[in-house]
Amino acid sequence: RQSPTGGGVLGRFDGIQAGYAFRPKWRLNAVAGVPFDKLLDSKRHFYGTSIDAEALTPEVSGSLYAIQQIIDGEVDRQALGTELRYFSGGVSASSSFDYDLKVRGLNIASVQGTWIAEDSTTVNALYDRRATPLLMLGNALFFQDPAAAKLATRLKDLLGMNTVEALRQQVKATNSYTTQALLGVTRPIAANWQAGGDIRLTNVGAIAPVPV
Repeated sequence: RQSPTGGGVLGRFDGIQAGYAFRPKWRLNAVAGVPFDKLLDSKRHFYGTSIDAEALTPEVSGSLYAIQQIIDGEVDRQALGTELRYFSGGVSASSSFDYDLKVRGLNIASVQGTWIAEDSTTVNALYDRRATPLLMLGNALFFQDPAAAKLATRLKDLLGMNTVEALRQQVKATNSYTTQALLGVTRPIAANWQAGGDIRLTNVGAIAPVPV
């Protein structure tokens, strides 16, 4: 059992991951496996690749990845993403971006950073917007008519009544986005005391009614 180490892998899985350092501070990675969390009776597996650069510049490092997940023979998730990190003096920042090519929607856009001044004043900032749940074809199994005589437990059961594209549009139309933002400051006011405050925003979007 493996834990995710980036590269677009969303959770624990049974499988393999490997990497090859082909130049100083550059690494090519590959991963393949089966998600640990079951989705009713559907069968899922995924595979992906990523490239890590530890020093694009002396201050910037990051990675670029592509990943694809299959559910019952159909593409569940096909995403491109990037993770960037910046460190210089008292400034540090990291960001991540994930976009699904099949559903044609944003999964994750996130950036957070910290600035520490010479007097130890610290400023923290965060902006995070992500799909809730993350965009995947298998989400269609959660948006069924509860009055149906029998609810589908596999994606292939839904395909008897819908096209793949229709299911992807349904997933996109019924999905929600959660946005979080934060700006905080702390400042020393004595040898053993500091004062601080922050402003936080959390916005959970509504999930649209499921068409029946």
